[in-house]
Amino acid sequence: MQYSFVAIIISLASMVLAALIYKSKGYRAIYYASLILLAQCISLFLCLFWLGCYYFTGEGVNDAVIYTLTRSLYGADFKDYVAPFVVAVLLIGLLLFLSWRFMQGKNVQKERKHYASITAVLLTFFAVGISPALLQFTNYSKPPAEVDGSDFSRYYITPDTRINNPKYNLVYIYAESR
Repeated sequence: MQYSFVAIIISLASMVLAALIYKSKGYRAIYYASLILLAQCISLFLCLFWLGCYYFTGEGVNDAVIYTLTRSLYGADFKDYVAPFVVAVLLIGLLLFLSWRFMQGKNVQKERKHYASITAVLLTFFAVGISPALLQFTNYSKPPAEVDGSDFSRYYITPDTRINNPKYNLVYIYAESR
């Protein structure tokens, strides 16, 4: 997972570089700023999501995360998920607000270039594309290799129905109930 931390660093660096390019050289237009902020929001969400998954699984997005996302949360209390969600939303909102304030400035269009703004937009979308969460999700969405099952009988071992000389173990099972 060394690659994933490098990908997060590259993603965040490209977002910062895009904001600097837009502020210093970019042509100021609401559509450029909106595209940059949208891509930054998506990239920040994916990075925070991956870090949360890595905190719980040690691998980022894996089978356990996919299973948890596709199954119901029956049995888990809703309040267990509220605090991390609120913190993530507030953090993303704060970072987007600071980014918006940073990119706004004097509205002097002299010496401002459209290609610099387009470069900034492309850099922020690059940050989304390099995000480890997105890369791991796309790996899970690939269809499995074709299996025809012709070698099943060669590898299947029929289990014995009787155990010769069984050795009995005494196992105590303690159950806790509410």
